[in-house]
Amino acid sequence: MLALYSADMGSEASHAMAPALKDRDGNWFIDRDPETFKEILGCLRTGVVPEMDGAIRNRVLVDSAFYGYTELEKKLCGKFDSQLTTCFSSI
Repeated sequence: MLALYSADMGSEASHAMAPALKDRDGNWFIDRDPETFKEILGCLRTGVVPEMDGAIRNRVLVDSAFYGYTELEKKLCGKFDSQLTTCFSSI
C-alpha cells in the first residue's frame, strides 16, 4: 500500500508519512491499528467514507494523518465536523 499510495499521491504523502520499516524478508511493517487500516484501505478502494462511530472515526482520522491521506482527513472533517470534538488537518 505504501508504494502505491506514495506513487499516486506524490509529494503530499511523502512529507506527512512516517518512515516505514521492513522485516528481514523485505515486507513492509507498519505498527498501526489494523481496524483503522481496514477502514482506510476501504476508502482508498472505493472513495467512499462509511458511517463510523465516534471512537473509530477519531482513530481513522489520526491514522489518515499518519499515512498522509489528507483527502480522507478532509472528507472526515467535512462529513463529521459537527460530531468531532477535534478536527485537524495534520498531526
